[in-house]
Amino acid sequence: MRVIFRVLLLFLVVFASSLPGYAQLSTIGKEFWVGFMENNRGLPTLTNPAGTPDFAVLVITATENTTGVIEFKGQAEPFSLRAGEQHTFRKHSYTDVDLLHRSSGVIESNLGIHITSS
Repeated sequence: MRVIFRVLLLFLVVFASSLPGYAQLSTIGKEFWVGFMENNRGLPTLTNPAGTPDFAVLVITATENTTGVIEFKGQAEPFSLRAGEQHTFRKHSYTDVDLLHRSSGVIESNLGIHITSS
């Protein structure tokens, strides 16, 4: 019984180590597509009758000097960064542009955010 268990364990270890990994190992790059799922419904409460506002936030950092653009819903926001700097992109869903997907299981168009940089 022990021999069968050891052979099975060895087979599983060899099989698992031979599978290729296709996950993104880094967030360094020049082009990205991102989207936001709703995680705060902004429902009214006793202490906040208007509801809690929700918003989309992206933080872009640079390891070297770069320029780029964030494109969303037919709009574009350029950015320029020096090495080590950060650019914060924040859009409030009620006063700016709503970029959050609001319906589970429903395909919503034009909510993707395209980021490109040099």
